[in-house]
Amino acid sequence: MIQYKYLRKRYDLYLRLAYLVITMLLIYLVSIRQLFQYRLYITVGYICTLYLVIRRIEKWYVKLLNKLLFFDLDIESWRQYIQINRNAKLKRARKVSNIYEIIYTYMQGDFRDVINKIVELKSTFKLSELENKSVAIYQVNSELLSNKINSMVDIEEILKDCNINDSDMIELTQRYEAILDIVIKKKSNDYFKEKVSEFRFDILESMYFDALNEQLKGNEQKAKELLTDISNENLDIFIVRNSKTILEEM
Repeated sequence: MIQYKYLRKRYDLYLRLAYLVITMLLIYLVSIRQLFQYRLYITVGYICTLYLVIRRIEKWYVKLLNKLLFFDLDIESWRQYIQINRNAKLKRARKVSNIYEIIYTYMQGDFRDVINKIVELKSTFKLSELENKSVAIYQVNSELLSNKINSMVDIEEILKDCNINDSDMIELTQRYEAILDIVIKKKSNDYFKEKVSEFRFDILESMYFDALNEQLKGNEQKAKELLTDISNENLDIFIVRNSKTILEEM
């Protein structure tokens, strides 16, 4: 499997080659005396061609990046992405890197650090509605799993502070009510049984909470099957470590 640092090198190389080849073509065309009167059209064509080629390269890069991080869940690529982009020149790139570092830290199970990083992120960058929602999910998850909050009132206050819209509020309230039931109240809740996602970590997390739910319902065999599947994943992920621990105690 290709890692992020190699993907990034290829991306940078393709961008440089695109600039070089298309610029050389521009210089060649402009140098032809018969075409000199068309230099304005040639320049416009150069700009359009360069724009389209760069967009194509960026589309390819983002597709492979998402596959590495979210579909393959390559933990080493997460580390490399954060390290390479943390001090990027573009503010947008630094913001995305900070958000990804929050997700990575959550996957590691360092919930206190997640909360601290979110506070720092919000004081440094202005977040879009989607970014705000993403950050809110990891904030509430971290506060729940670290026993910092233990009621729906606390959860709803955090979501309101994050300016979550009404439709997302309903969805997130159901999610956190389920986690609250399963983790804090030790009461069964089938919310995660029907939860579907394309992203690997979200799938594993749903399986984990579903396994805990099955255990609460007394379905030890089903819980064991789910936990066994999870335990085959990367041990850097906290739910994998937790799954192994629970299996050893069953």
